[in-house]
Amino acid sequence: IQDPFYGTNEKDLQWIEEQYWVYQTQFNVTKKELSAQNKELLFYGLDTDAKVYLNDTLVLKANNMFRTWRVPVQKLLRQGKNTLRVEFESSAVKAKKAAALAPLVLPGDEKVYVRKAPYQFGWDWGPRFVTAGIWKDVKLRFWNAAQLESVSYSQEKLTDKIANLKIKTTIICERSGVYSLQI
Repeated sequence: IQDPFYGTNEKDLQWIEEQYWVYQTQFNVTKKELSAQNKELLFYGLDTDAKVYLNDTLVLKANNMFRTWRVPVQKLLRQGKNTLRVEFESSAVKAKKAAALAPLVLPGDEKVYVRKAPYQFGWDWGPRFVTAGIWKDVKLRFWNAAQLESVSYSQEKLTDKIANLKIKTTIICERSGVYSLQI
């Protein structure tokens, strides 16, 4: 495409928001990975209206670019080659349809009908590019009895002789659930 920020190229690129986009990849899974008790796909950023297929089986319908999606995939993975496909419906088309069906007009045009960054619909400081895609990491995790979900810390006190830290962790235990620990 031409430089979207040059001249009137923005207008020539509006076709992008009306398309159905498909991303696909293949990856290998080992016998050792398959032996793990838990297998999950994590999507840290899907923008926005997506259907996710693992080995041609629908595993997720996403509709919010601001959240992480977790998908257990124990029964769908196979040793060797696997295929992951993510299909994106046009959020702009979906939002326009929702706006047309609404019983009243909401301020902010069609962007208020989708969980998507509103600036993509154009702003006084930026062009209109209503995109779709994978905008953060995708991970496949294998684990058994427990997994460390998150760790955060804050410094409570700092002197020349001592540093006091507050550490917070979240641990997911397969049989017992989710635990938070603060030290």
